[in-house]
Amino acid sequence: MNNYKLYLFDLDGTLTDSKKGLEEAIRFAAKKIKGVEIPDFMIDEFLGPPLEVSFSQFLHMTQEETCKAIECFKDYYIDKGMLYGNKVYEGIEGVLQTLKREKKLVALATSKPLNQGIKVLEHFNLKHYFDFIGAASDDGKIKEKSDVIATVVEAFPKIKVSEMLMIGDRKYDVIGAKEHSIACAGVEYGYAYPGELEAAGAKYIVKSTAHLMQLIR
Repeated sequence: MNNYKLYLFDLDGTLTDSKKGLEEAIRFAAKKIKGVEIPDFMIDEFLGPPLEVSFSQFLHMTQEETCKAIECFKDYYIDKGMLYGNKVYEGIEGVLQTLKREKKLVALATSKPLNQGIKVLEHFNLKHYFDFIGAASDDGKIKEKSDVIATVVEAFPKIKVSEMLMIGDRKYDVIGAKEHSIACAGVEYGYAYPGELEAAGAKYIVKSTAHLMQLIR
């Protein structure tokens, strides 16, 4: 994989293990707006797609309910879950250090809003490794993973898509990358279901952060 020049990283489930904080915020919003408890077997479905999709698709919320649920989620998550229900996966900083030492370009490609993505990277002292921060926009025009990836591609016009590699833990990362003809390394240590990344067409399947380190060299 050393022939790649630009590495795009998903955030939740790839760089950081944010499951605890995300789950708490999602459950809080679902309970407050819809009066429902999300069962454990369903909660992982919410980790990956934009919340607009998750709340409407999995809880059958109306557009108005979805908007209110997202606001509830944000209030809880920003106040409690985003930083303190979150941690960097062991070995990730070593991966980022190695890429920068080898003069590779590194970009974030997250469905989180820009300010949240930056805040997480700054909190864990990772922001300085990134040459570009790709994230969802506050106006809703950029929210799907494919849209986020498009902003990264546009930011590096001299890099061919064949020289880019997306690294993420869900099918949305794989599918979004494929829409731009970018290869994807799917990390199994994140939140994907068994077989999800293979079925989506990930070029590489990464078992652990140690395995990721081996692949980037």
